[in-house]
Amino acid sequence: MCLLFFLCPVPYVLQLPCRDPSSEGARRLMGQLKNFSNLYCFSARDVTASLMDFDDVLNLPQLREFELSTDAEVLCPAQARHLPSTRPCFNVRSLKASVHYDDSLFPYVMKRFQNLGHLELHLYNPRTASIKRKQDDYFANHLQTILDYLQSIPRHELRYYGPTEQIREIIQYTKHRSLSISVFGPLSLDEDVTDPWISITQRSIDLCYFDYCDRDQLLDVVVQCCKEIVDLRLSITAIGREDEIYESILDILEHCEKIQSLHYSTLGEMVLPIGQSTLLTGSDSLKRLYLRAGYIDADIYSTCSYWFPELRHLTVDRPYRMDCQEHEMDMPHAWLDYLKLDFGHSFIPEEDPKFPMSSCVVLKIRTYTTRAVYTLSRHQGLVAIEEAEIPKTNVMLTIDIHCHSLGYFNLFVLDVHLLQHSFDLE
Repeated sequence: MCLLFFLCPVPYVLQLPCRDPSSEGARRLMGQLKNFSNLYCFSARDVTASLMDFDDVLNLPQLREFELSTDAEVLCPAQARHLPSTRPCFNVRSLKASVHYDDSLFPYVMKRFQNLGHLELHLYNPRTASIKRKQDDYFANHLQTILDYLQSIPRHELRYYGPTEQIREIIQYTKHRSLSISVFGPLSLDEDVTDPWISITQRSIDLCYFDYCDRDQLLDVVVQCCKEIVDLRLSITAIGREDEIYESILDILEHCEKIQSLHYSTLGEMVLPIGQSTLLTGSDSLKRLYLRAGYIDADIYSTCSYWFPELRHLTVDRPYRMDCQEHEMDMPHAWLDYLKLDFGHSFIPEEDPKFPMSSCVVLKIRTYTTRAVYTLSRHQGLVAIEEAEIPKTNVMLTIDIHCHSLGYFNLFVLDVHLLQHSFDLE
């Protein structure tokens, strides 16, 4: 399907039948497009053609946006391209393409599109061993050229499936030295996905493993990037691998000397293996920590208190559970400038419970200098917090916080929110 967008007092879209652009009918159609002087966006979806097959369309003077998604299940025959005769089209400012790799793809894109403000280039998982080998070889030999080209584009994302041997070069390119690793698996996929999906933006690099990624694989990535990583995001959906995940986090803390921010989420329970909570390891550089899980054991907090002496920002995200009405956070060595606790969603996705009008949340806060008890409740649609004795009834949730100091506090319990609250703990 082809969609044509026009610049005119009343914008409109023209939908054309999907045809191979090299066919006789499509050539006639493409030849008539030069008569549409206000055509500013061309979008072709699920076509059996390559990006270069639409070369004539790019010469339309008012064209600003070009979008192409080829059929992921069909390989287009590779064709020889006369790149020396390819001229830049400075009119196109946005390119979005989801295509298969071929030998001419990157040379063509880098020569043809030299005035982009926005690029999204997504390569499908290689369908054959031969294509995979050619794609891997191209990235191995031309990665710096690709990164230099991306650097010239204000907004960009390059996404492909490939090996991780060049992760260090890529993360050095990113602005924030940020690495995100997601492990989805093992999953039942129709296609054989052996390499991770790699996404490169100016801010960060994302790795997504659609088959399970073991400790050795994660360690290899971490060791490559250990002198660069400042921000790390680790998301695991594989349940039943908690011990191995814990070992991987120890690897990260041991090798990443500059890490300042760690974001760790799992669909399972966040529990330390037996006998591991007293290990003397951690990070003197970590300042921000984000934890998200279906359940977080109390030992996690006390361990983090020892592991991260410079921790200043802590965010905890876990569902509200009727069977878990106490949340204890014993962090005596933590000097927290910012603490956010998010119990804003139900453990059962289908449920949408509300905060009962007659109930309250109890906050027990202990710092180096002060002990205080607060109740959080709702009155006439407003959230009220007051220092009071612990009520004997209608307590939805008790939160016990023990830290050296506490600055700003955010709390979400179902649909009740307490934002940027500062306790008077002097």
